[in-house]
Amino acid sequence: MVSSHSFAAASVATAGATDPQTPLVVLLHGRGSHEREILALADHLPTGPAYAAVRAGGLLLSDPERFAGAAILYGTLPFDAGVPVTPGGLAGRSVFVAQGEQDTVIPRELLDRTWNYILGDSGASVRARRDPGGHGISGQTLAELGFWLQEVAG
Repeated sequence: MVSSHSFAAASVATAGATDPQTPLVVLLHGRGSHEREILALADHLPTGPAYAAVRAGGLLLSDPERFAGAAILYGTLPFDAGVPVTPGGLAGRSVFVAQGEQDTVIPRELLDRTWNYILGDSGASVRARRDPGGHGISGQTLAELGFWLQEVAG
């Protein structure tokens, strides 16, 4: 199938298992970050899966059937990238979303729009948390992310 969306060539960084039969966890960085930086999270997540961090945009929204789930950590969906944000668009997908209540890096309206879509119209099975801090992953969020990954990778 040919997508009507054009994305730049992916840049990939990997960690963890190398067996192609193990579950693959794909980490997508956000604004102000890059694939090598977010891959450092793999050191704090469950052992067993393979981890890949890619430089990409709205992959989950453009082709949700390719993914068992997605974690949106202190970021937003790429609403302005032309990918579909339709009611039920993530039905059957598992999504972990975490945000900082005092985040000043990402505009609040984009954070709220992401939160509202994921927990509302998306149709996804959601685990969500808002931390009192800003734009940084808390230890509690990292722990919950690990539990969520174990459930999804099952």
